[in-house]
Amino acid sequence: MLSVGSIVSPTVALRQRAEPFVGAIFDRGLEIRKADVILEKSYFINGEIMQLVCPHCDAVNRVLPERLADEPSCGQCHKPLMTGEPLELTEANFDRQVGNSDLPVLVDFWAPWCGPCRMMTPVIAQAARELGLKVRVAKLNTESEQALAARFGIRSIPTLALFKDGKEIKRQAGAVNYATLSDWVRSAVPV
Repeated sequence: MLSVGSIVSPTVALRQRAEPFVGAIFDRGLEIRKADVILEKSYFINGEIMQLVCPHCDAVNRVLPERLADEPSCGQCHKPLMTGEPLELTEANFDRQVGNSDLPVLVDFWAPWCGPCRMMTPVIAQAARELGLKVRVAKLNTESEQALAARFGIRSIPTLALFKDGKEIKRQAGAVNYATLSDWVRSAVPV
């Protein structure tokens, strides 16, 4: 997350953080003074703006944490940033989705031939719906993405891995029910 506290002057920090929003407002032709936007404290929650990667076009978006429930849309493709569905990860989008998101990312490493993996499908879907505002839920097919599976040393499936700031912080192998999964996620990140 970007933090105002890391910049010398709070006024300068507000101006720097507001510039992308001001540009977007002026690009849309809305009548608003730049000073009103820069000094409007509702644009900042404790000086933080989250980065979220669009699940559709992989564009990095800046979003206020308090606005996640308002169904924000991507600034590039205009599709919803929060879909309530698991994100499909591939070699092409893994590093961008996991490394550039300020939300923790829960990755289900699975394969289509795996019975326990198929049993986990509704659990992962429920996690995406219910934890979606606090954790990005994703699936990675180890059969088609063998290089990524090898990179993370996936030896058995299903394997669940939780990433924060692009780094793996927790891992669990084996199928679990939703209550166990939810408790496991909550033990690692505040949800």
